[in-house]
This record gives sequence, C-alpha cells and structure tokens, in this order.
Amino acid sequence: MKQLRFATWIADWTVRRPWLLFAILAIITAASFWVVTQKHGFDSEILNLLPSEFDSVRGLKIYNQEFTSARELTFVLETEDDPEKLEAFSDYFISQLKIQPWAVRVFDRFPLESREGREVLSTFMLPMMLNLDEARFAKLLNLLQPEQIRQRLHRLRLQSEAGSPKAQLELENDPLGIFTIAASPLTEDASLENTFSLTTPDGLLRLVPVVSNQKDLDAGTCDELMTSVHQFIDKTRKDWGASAPIVRVTGRSAYVAEIAGSMQRDFVLTGIVSMLVVVGFFYIGFRRVIPLIGIILLLSISSIAALAAGMLLIHQLNIIAMAFCSILFGLGDDFSLLLYSSFQKNLNQGKDRYTAIRDCICEVAPGTFAVSITTGLGFMALYFSGSPGFGQLGILIAIGINLCAACMIIFLPLFFFSNPVTAKPQSSGKYFSMAVGNALRHSKTYGLAGIVLFVGLSIIAFLPWRMLQFDVSPHSLEPRDTPASVALQRIVEKFPGSLEPLLFILDSKSKEAAFDDNQKLVTILRKLKEDGLISSWAGPSAFCLSEKQMENNRGLLKAVDIAAVQKTLTEAGPAEGFSDTALTKTQELIKSLQTAAHNPAEMQSWKNLPPSSAWWFLTDRFLSPSSAKTVTFVNIAPGVPLLKIEEQVPLRSKNVPLLLSGWSMTLHSLIPWAKRELLVFGGLVAGIVVIILAFIYRNFRLWAIHTLSLGLALGATLATLKFFNLKVNLLNVLAFPLMLAVGVDYGTHILLACRQEGNPQDNLTSVIKPLVISAITTVAGFGSLLLAKNPSLSDFGMVCSVGVFWYLFATIFFVLPVAAWCYLPRHARL
Repeated sequence: MKQLRFATWIADWTVRRPWLLFAILAIITAASFWVVTQKHGFDSEILNLLPSEFDSVRGLKIYNQEFTSARELTFVLETEDDPEKLEAFSDYFISQLKIQPWAVRVFDRFPLESREGREVLSTFMLPMMLNLDEARFAKLLNLLQPEQIRQRLHRLRLQSEAGSPKAQLELENDPLGIFTIAASPLTEDASLENTFSLTTPDGLLRLVPVVSNQKDLDAGTCDELMTSVHQFIDKTRKDWGASAPIVRVTGRSAYVAEIAGSMQRDFVLTGIVSMLVVVGFFYIGFRRVIPLIGIILLLSISSIAALAAGMLLIHQLNIIAMAFCSILFGLGDDFSLLLYSSFQKNLNQGKDRYTAIRDCICEVAPGTFAVSITTGLGFMALYFSGSPGFGQLGILIAIGINLCAACMIIFLPLFFFSNPVTAKPQSSGKYFSMAVGNALRHSKTYGLAGIVLFVGLSIIAFLPWRMLQFDVSPHSLEPRDTPASVALQRIVEKFPGSLEPLLFILDSKSKEAAFDDNQKLVTILRKLKEDGLISSWAGPSAFCLSEKQMENNRGLLKAVDIAAVQKTLTEAGPAEGFSDTALTKTQELIKSLQTAAHNPAEMQSWKNLPPSSAWWFLTDRFLSPSSAKTVTFVNIAPGVPLLKIEEQVPLRSKNVPLLLSGWSMTLHSLIPWAKRELLVFGGLVAGIVVIILAFIYRNFRLWAIHTLSLGLALGATLATLKFFNLKVNLLNVLAFPLMLAVGVDYGTHILLACRQEGNPQDNLTSVIKPLVISAITTVAGFGSLLLAKNPSLSDFGMVCSVGVFWYLFATIFFVLPVAAWCYLPRHARL
C-alpha cells in the first residue's frame, strides 16, 4: 500500500505537475554546483591511500612533512657520450638556477669544495666540537697543546713542500686538525659518500638538489611551483642551444603536481568513457533518445550532488576518490534501465502513461532501494578499511548510489512518454524473451551445468597453485611513466646507494632526548652491521646537540690556556715560513672557542648560517627544522630479506622511539594487513549483504540460492586471477568485498521478479534485458579505470571488472535456472 501511494504521488506529479519536479531538480543542481565551486581543493598524497595506523606509514608521513625532502627538488642532467659538454652545461644551469626566485639554496658541490662553504666552516663546526664525546673531545684538547701545534705545522709544511695535496688542503682549512676530530662522528659512524654523491663515475649524469621556497604542500601550490620549474628548464635548454643535455626533475612537489594532473585526467577520461558506454548500450537496447537524455542528466546531477555532499562531510577529498564518477555511472544506470524496461512492459500491456509510470515504480522501486542500500553499505564499509583515500571513495559512491536511485525513481519518469513507437517491443527484447523461455524450459540442465562450472572454478581458486600474488614494489602505487618517476628511476639506476630502502626515524620528545636516542641508535646500527644485516648508514648523531654534553666540554675548554695557543700560532707561523694572514682563520677559530667557553650566549652556530649555505643540506637532511625528530638512512646488506630486519630491529630498540619506515619496508609490512582485510573486511561486507538479503526475501530457498551464487562467483574471480597470473597491489584487496556489494544487485532483481504476479517469462524478460545491459556498463565503468595512470586505481578497476563479470554470469547461469527449478511451479516453466 505504501509503495502504491508513493508511486501514485510520483506519477501524479510527473503527468500533472512536471514543472515542479523540474524546479526541484534545478535547485539541487544549482546548490551542488555552488558547493563544489566554493569548497575546492584535493589531497593528492599517495600515503593517504595507506592505512595510517602502521608505524611505517606514519614514519613516511613524518619524513615527507617535517624534513627538507618535502620541499626539495632534484634535477637530473644527463648526456649520452660527452662528459665535458655536461660539465659546461651544468655550470651554466646551476648559475641560472641560483638566481631563480623559488630556489632557496642549491647543492652543487660538497661545502668544503666551495669558497662560501670554507668561509663558514668554523661557524658550522664549532657546536659539533663542543658536542663531542669525552674521548674525542680529549683528542681535540690535546691538539691545542703548544707543542702539538708546533709539531703539526712543521709536518704539514714538509709534506706540502713535498707536493702532498692533502697537506696543502689541511693547511688551508684545518691547520690544527681539530675540524677532523669534530667531523669524526660523520666519517667513523656513518657513510655519507652515497648520500651526497652528485656525479656518476663516467661523468655522464649529474644531480643538482635544490630546496624551494614552497610555502604549502598542497597540490595547487606544487603545480604552481612545477610550472615555474618547467619554464626555467625549457628556457635554459633553449638558451644553451640544440646540444643541451637532457634535464629531468623529481621530488615530492613534482610527484604531487603530476599525480594531481594525472588523476584529474583519469577522472575526466574514465568518466567520459563510462558515460559513453552507458549511452551506447542504452541506445542499442532501447533506441530511444529522450529517456537517454534524462539518464545522462540525472547521472551527472547525482555525481555532482554526491561530490558536493562529500566536500561538506570531508575537509579535503583524496583525489583518487574522484574515480567514483566512472564507477557511479556504471552502477547508477542499472536503476534507469530497469525502470524504463518496466515502463515499456506496462505500455505494451495497453496501459496509459500515468498508469504505466505508477506501475513501473511499484515494480522497480522496492528492488532499486534495496539494491542501493546494500551496495551503498558495501562501499561505505570502505570507511573502516584503514585507507583514508579508499574510505572517501566508498563514502562518495555510497552517497552517489542512493542519490542516483532516488533521482531515477522520482525524476526519470519525466522523460517517459507513451506513443505508438514506444509501445512496440524492440527486436532485442524478443531475443531476451526467447533466451529466458529457453532457460526456464531447461532450468535443470542449465542449473547443473552452472553448478559444475562454478564448483570447478572454486576448487581451482582454493588449490595451492599459483597463489594470489601481491605487488609490493613502491611503483605499484605510483602513476606509471610520469616524468618525475622516470627521473627517479635514472637516479636509482646510476646511484644504487642513493635511495636507501630503510628510514630509521627517531620520534624524540626533545633536543636532549634526540642526542641520547641517536647515541643508542648508533650502537644498534653497529651491531646490525657486525651481524651482516646492513652494509652502511648515514645519520645525524654528529648534529644532535646536547646542552649537557656541551656544558661539560665548556668546562674542560676553560682549563685550556687560550692565550698560549694564540701565542704559539703567532710564533710558529712565521717560523715555518707562513705568511701573516695564513693562520688568520685559525686565530679567529681560537677566539671563537674562547667565546664558547666563557660566553656561550654569544657563540655563533650553524643556526646563523645564511639560508643559501650548502651546509644546510647536511643538517636538514637528518634533522627536522620544526621538531626534535631525526632520520637515519640505512642500506641493507645484499641478500638480506626485509623480514629479518623487521624482526631484529624492534628487539634491539625497545627503549628507543624508533619508527622503521621507507617505501619498501612499508609495503612489505602491509602484506599481513592486506590478507587480514581480505578476510575481516570481506567477511564484514559479506555479513551485511547476507543479513540484508535475508530481510529482503524472507524465504530460505531464495536466500540460500543467492548467497551460494555470490560465493561461487567469488571463487571464479580468484580462479581467473590465478589462472592468468594477475598481480594485485596491496590496496586492491578492497576490491573483493566491493565486487560482492555490486554483484548482489543482479541476483536480487532476478529473484524479486520470480515473486511478481503475472507471467514469469514476461517478468524475467523485463528484468534480464536491462540487467545484462547495466552489468556490461558496470564492467565498462570499472574497466574504464584501466585507462588510469595510477596503478592503485587501474588495478582496482581490473579486479572489479573481472568480479562483476562473474557475478553476472552466476546470475544468469546459476541463479535464474536454479531459482526457476526450485521456486516456480512446473507449468510456469513450460
């Protein structure tokens, strides 16, 4: 009775007050567009696709947000066969780069190799001297003894006269040898040669790291920066001429800008392809233009309204969630096809337009709303998957599918008209009617064949043969073949040690705690190296300052007779034949030591270095500018599995706030999560679907047939993936429960049609035709995601397409014949 009242109300408004429904539709559209234009902005962070509760994921986010890598770009200059040409171009390129308004500093060489770096050496090294441990600081103090100074200057003079370049370099930069002691934590406890290597041995590739002045890390700001960067590259190469080497650029900003661009392209392309498929198959099936216009309009309005609702609920949408449009187009047209097919059936029975609209709504609305709720809940369950990006995708589709169901039922009849042409059955309808009649007459044969096929495939799915494989490479979540990823690949190929697979991030609470934590970490790393688990590391222990340690060393420094040191330098210099100005910087250093010992507040430190100083590349690479967090880059020893590192490190770092991270480690650690999600999350969605089906049918036989078909279709999907040896990335495990939420639609419409009064063949024919067309469009909707450059999206579409195909196949060749045999009386099947 309620269904009849609702259908009568819609039919009455459609026939007698269509202007009012059009006005409501216009208001919804205008409001949705206003919200979308006012609340713009998208989150293009790949890490937000990963479950945030894992330490490895949290570590990557900390690394991206708090260290200079977030604002660092790396230019890759490469030539094929002329190192001299590359060197000349590099000098020109760097000179132009340094004057760009967006470039804060350029790391073109190690600081000691530049005049600017040598001039501020004492300023940079002074706090490190005072931060040395007792043994190293004792060695430093010993070098300040007058006799040690005389002996060292004499030895360096003799070696320099003998032609030693090392002695000459020490005389120019470290005549007392104290800088060597201060830098010993860098050289003895860590390996920096791979971290800061800029040129390949053959001289054919050069790296130029740059820190930009980018204020924000959002997609819009990254795109703005990269527009300026690419304009600079194009202009520089054009000014150099046709012989200019290849210039590539990579970095977080480059990735974000390219990902945002590729996702917007994917959003538009997949949406257009999905919509074209919907249009094409509807026209082939029904050959009507006006209803088709209504379907396109309502699908578009549902999408924009769902997007507006999502923007109101979610602060910033992950850009991968924008893929909901192509999926929604494939799902939402189901309702329109069923509604129009039922309308045609009622017209063919001689009913007028008003009655045909009322009756088609009565027939289709219950199943439509049941399906939209079931599918919506299935997608809504993505919110609990732990992946923020896919959670948002689930919310948008859940909102969109229910909005689409309501829009189709309420507004689509506005585009239904009764005329002699419409009332004629289409030729395709005759074929569907013949197919349904044949399936009903031979339901037992069809049912047995379907059972044999699906049981066989399910056995293959669960056999220990070609187990389902996960792609855990870092590139499984990155857009394919983007310029930034190509540049990164070149760096990996030419500098194998430049991208360490492991990040040891210390989440220390204070600067003093960071000093202690890094001392403990160095001990752990030494032990790991002794055990053969790691080959080298580069860490911040030399830069983590301890006020307690520095205060102790100041006390020891006060006992040094600085006046005697200065007098010795004044006398020893001329005695060894040095000019009056040769040891001027050394005298200034001694004066700085005296200031540090007696007036620490006036001590100059690297905090006073100019922003353009290359020394910042050393400190900011390891130290967070905004907190006490630090990062150590670790190289795993050849042949050591990540699992062994993952097992051993936590055992040795119980009292250290350590986050073990890095792309390889993160994806590896997510494998158990993916398997758990496949079982737990999939089981949750399956449970929801089973409960809703029981509520819809209230009939054990129908419920059992439908539930069994869903399980068999899932087995067929797994068997297909195994048979073709298709890999899925870790996030695509979320596709399996979603296939269930989508595939449940088809069986629902078939079984509800079996319960309708009237001729079973006519009832099923009016359902089968739109069901097959809508299933094809759904497969195409998911399949259009294969065109996406983002693997997490394209693989998601691939898995869902395979699954939806098998759910449709199971509906036609299992649900239909088995339901007909078990539920319909014999005379209805003949």
